[in-house]
Amino acid sequence: MTRLEEELLASFNKARPFCERRQKSSRLVGLDVGTKTLGVAISDARWQLSTPLKTLARGSFGVLVSELSNLLSAYEVAAFVVGVPVNMDGSFGARAQASLSFGQNLEKALMLPVFYQDERLSTAAATQVMLDAGVPSRRHKEKIDAVAASVIVQTFLDRLRVED
Repeated sequence: MTRLEEELLASFNKARPFCERRQKSSRLVGLDVGTKTLGVAISDARWQLSTPLKTLARGSFGVLVSELSNLLSAYEVAAFVVGVPVNMDGSFGARAQASLSFGQNLEKALMLPVFYQDERLSTAAATQVMLDAGVPSRRHKEKIDAVAASVIVQTFLDRLRVED
C-alpha cells in the first residue's frame, strides 16, 4: 500500500468516530478540486443526502478560503470531504497529490477536519445524473463540478452507512 493509499484509508478511519459524535444539525461540505474550478456541495443536517451548491473559480487559495469560510457562517459545517482523483488502476498521480495538499492546507486554514474520498468516475456519475434529470447538455459545463462534489460527499455518506 502506498503512502497516499494509506492516507485515504486513515482519513476514513478518522472520520468514523468524528461522525459518531457530530452535532446533529451539522453538515458536510464536499469539494471537487479542479485546476480551474472548485465544485462545492453540501449534505443535509441528517447526513443522508447531498446537494450541489456552487462552482467557484480557482483563484488564490486565500480567496477560496474566504468563500468557503462564508459557508461556515451560512451552514453549520462540521467538516469537508475532498475528492481525490485516483487513477483507474488505483495509482495516485499529480492531481491526487494536489487534492490532498489542498485538503491539508484547507484544514490548517479553517481549523475543521478534512476527510478524503476516492472520486474515480465522479464526473461520469455527475454527467449521468444531469442527463437523467434532463439538464440540457449546454448547461453541463457550468454545473458539472458542483454535481461531482455532490457525488463525492454522497459516496462518503453512503460509505459511512454501509460500514456501520
